[in-house]
Amino acid sequence: MADFDLETHLKNFVGEYYEGLSGKEELLERIVDEAGNKRYVATENPEDSQYRFAGEGENGQKVFELEQLKDFPDLQSDEFKKEVYSTDSYEHNYTEDKAEKLVKRLAGNSSKVSQDLKNLLEHSNLHFRVRKNWKAPNGSCSFKKGVNGAKNEIVICLCDWQKFGDDELAGVLAHELGHALDFSKRPEGCQAQYMDGVETAVDLVGISLLANAGIDSRGFYDFMGKDYDERKEKKEETRMLYTPDGNYRRENYDAAFDVINESGQNQGKGSKNKSVKKQIEELSGRRSSETTPYKKQPISRESMQGLHYARNFDRGGR
Repeated sequence: MADFDLETHLKNFVGEYYEGLSGKEELLERIVDEAGNKRYVATENPEDSQYRFAGEGENGQKVFELEQLKDFPDLQSDEFKKEVYSTDSYEHNYTEDKAEKLVKRLAGNSSKVSQDLKNLLEHSNLHFRVRKNWKAPNGSCSFKKGVNGAKNEIVICLCDWQKFGDDELAGVLAHELGHALDFSKRPEGCQAQYMDGVETAVDLVGISLLANAGIDSRGFYDFMGKDYDERKEKKEETRMLYTPDGNYRRENYDAAFDVINESGQNQGKGSKNKSVKKQIEELSGRRSSETTPYKKQPISRESMQGLHYARNFDRGGR
């Protein structure tokens, strides 16, 4: 659709979930800020990677078409099945059970973001799959809009939940559900439009989902930030394809949580007398400062590259 403006769409999409909160406009600027958006140019070999970082002096694009976002996995194909645990496996059933319970909680309050998620799920078939080769907290979301009265199809891939704490995976799942909400609100034919700020947008939506459900899930964003810190200390490349740097992702969490917390209200609970932080402490049965610390897992550069969008499934996804 020629008149679709991705930046405007993303700011409007996120803005409705932070309506009336002090600091909203500054938060929305994070989506389009140059600090959180790299520029890209097409590669000579699209099969390797569709885009590369623009070099100095190159006229790279901030908003572009990412063909992989048009792909929808064939769950029955032998190729796809090789990359995921069988639906009869313990790994799949353990992770699916955890994910389904969390989805129910995220969609179970009166906030607008929660009600939008609930409505989307009522009109969608949601499938979970567990990737074999992901060695870090990670996920991907593939979305196909239903036509002629058919339900939407959503496939969310996760890593094996047994290997990581609930904090990390709650952040990942809320983020992927944010992608599903974003895709569902786009006009037909605009799903492949992309910029790094898409990841910031769905970070902010995911954090709103978590906060309104009374879940403090700093773990995933701490993980992203720690990976950035380690790369920087080793003087390694800190940029990653198709997503803001880990430090920017960590700051997304802090900025969003501050806006929600300082508002003194939790939209899902209808209270204006308690901070979200206090409500989270009460709902979770523990203080936010006592959340389970992140346990470092072995991680390869490949497993961290291109987080959080549905790219070729034999390469690790997002």
